[in-house]
Amino acid sequence: MSAVQVSDRAQFVLADNPTMMTLDGTNTWILREPGAAHSVVVDPGPLDAHHLDAVQAAAGDVALVLYTHHHVDHTEAIDEFARRTGAPARAIGEDWCRDAQPLAHGETIKVDGLELTVIATPGHTMDSMCILLSQDKALLTGDTILGRGTTVVAHPDGA
Repeated sequence: MSAVQVSDRAQFVLADNPTMMTLDGTNTWILREPGAAHSVVVDPGPLDAHHLDAVQAAAGDVALVLYTHHHVDHTEAIDEFARRTGAPARAIGEDWCRDAQPLAHGETIKVDGLELTVIATPGHTMDSMCILLSQDKALLTGDTILGRGTTVVAHPDGA
């Protein structure tokens, strides 16, 4: 699967992992300021070499990896993607951080001209977060809001 450009700053690669829970598959987002050398990858997804190859091809030099929540369809490739890119990984949950501190609600992240704001959105999971891309007036929601249907809020992690 090749990357789909959504805006000047955002594109995604759809993982080939469709199920009742993942719908068409997990979206891996690649964010980059126009003309910038470094990207931010959000939710690298499943441990699938073809998917990770497509993400890397679209992302180029990855400066940072972010995780919207801990579910396996978003985090399964965490260690392999860190090995491939050498980029630090951050999430609200410290178990999903690699060579970096956990994210905090309201934190602003700046990477090569790109500005992102972290919004903690516990519900789908206790460590769910959204990412505000204010330059595009866009919000990446992970699984907090879906394109169709309803998200799962399963006890005891969801609330």
